[in-house]
Amino acid sequence: MKKVNPFSVVLKITYIELDKFNENEVDLESLLDEWLYIFNNLPNLKELPMTIMSKEYFAQLFEEAEIALLETGDRYAYEQRIKQLRDLHNTHEYKY
Repeated sequence: MKKVNPFSVVLKITYIELDKFNENEVDLESLLDEWLYIFNNLPNLKELPMTIMSKEYFAQLFEEAEIALLETGDRYAYEQRIKQLRDLHNTHEYKY
């Protein structure tokens, strides 16, 4: 009888305890460190640190997080405005 391993040889799961990640902004050495810093400190950040802000994907993540924090009415108004702008853009593109 063949013994079956329930875990895949290809799949590797890594657990990260963010509470134990206590690096400061100046101590970040790798891209992983930057991501862990952002995830760990995002609720407390008013703006992105300059060293991280230069990377477009972090700036986009921060913008999305700010939108997620909007009150329900403000978020609805924001989404409606984005929809209007996209509709206007698509109408203009279709016209030509």
